[in-house]
Amino acid sequence: MQHPRLTAYTHLIRICFLCFLVSFAAMNSSCSSGEKQAETKVAAKKDTKKKADSKKAGNKKKDAKKKPKKPTQKQIDAAIAKVKEKPSEETHHHLGRLYAKQGKHAKAVAEYNKGMALSPNSMKLNTGLCLAYTHLKQFDKAEAACQKAIEITPASKQAKTNYNWMKKKRKAAQNTKSAKTTPK
Repeated sequence: MQHPRLTAYTHLIRICFLCFLVSFAAMNSSCSSGEKQAETKVAAKKDTKKKADSKKAGNKKKDAKKKPKKPTQKQIDAAIAKVKEKPSEETHHHLGRLYAKQGKHAKAVAEYNKGMALSPNSMKLNTGLCLAYTHLKQFDKAEAACQKAIEITPASKQAKTNYNWMKKKRKAAQNTKSAKTTPK
């Protein structure tokens, strides 16, 4: 035998459920067929949107692996014009980044150094130099630039991340070099 409170509780749940069913049936019967079709289309659009959103969320990993687009020559020319018009830390840094994105790291180093002449204590320019020198496999210069960036802004996560990346690349280059020189 069940406890009397449990029996009353189950009975109450059954009544609520039956009321819900009755109100749902009444609502559906009062709608015209056109309204039902409109509701169905809206529901279908919501489902499609949810699926598209979930696909986008699933592609985040793929998007993260995609390389950034290389800047166009038009963007480079515009940045060069800005540097000529108003040379500053920002304009040289921007042009250096564009060159780096194109894989022209020697030109990037030249731009960063021009900016360093204007603003020698720039964390941005030093981190840019660190990355460009690392790509050129000039690890001593890269390390010096990274350390200077960290000295300028000790709390910068970017400078520390770049420094660690440079050390990793240096180690990989040394391991590759020693593997080639070691006889098998």
